Amino acid sequence: MNFPVEHRGVAASAGTVRLEKERLRAVKKLLAQIAPVDLKLKDFEDIRLIRTYQQKRIAEGVGPRTVNMEGQLMRSILKHHDQWKLDGKYQPLPEPLSEAGRSLTPEEEVRLIDTAKSRPEWAVAYHGTMLENETGMRGVEVRNLQMKRINLMAAEIHLQKSKTKGGVRTTP
Repeated sequence: MNFPVEHRGVAASAGTVRLEKERLRAVKKLLAQIAPVDLKLKDFEDIRLIRTYQQKRIAEGVGPRTVNMEGQLMRSILKHHDQWKLDGKYQPLPEPLSEAGRSLTPEEEVRLIDTAKSRPEWAVAYHGTMLENETGMRGVEVRNLQMKRINLMAAEIHLQKSKTKGGVRTTP
């Protein structure tokens, strides 16, 4: 089974393409077990193959979000090659509601920062947390921060890469 993904390099970031290639390995591995040896893109006319794929991945202990992302990848490839014929039939798996944590209370935040400040092995976490709190930077922005982006004289940080275009900014 050949699932060409070269077209994704034009529309997606390098990180997205890398993740999709990793997902594609899992897709190919399972399809090799459940689909005919001579499977072609045009053979995805039957929803049963997709549903079998979903059931097998869940049975392997993979979460519904991952299975849905793999399904989206297959759909994207098939659409690119004008072979997607399952509109109205394909159903992503239901995903559990997000269990996002709650924010720390001011007292909990003070206790956490005081604890981090008192432990030398927590120095990086402490300083990263303080930088996030004082600037509004995202964790990924702090982790990817480069010294050349910090202007000490102007007391500014120039963020050149962010999750969104609006995240590219200068922050005091």
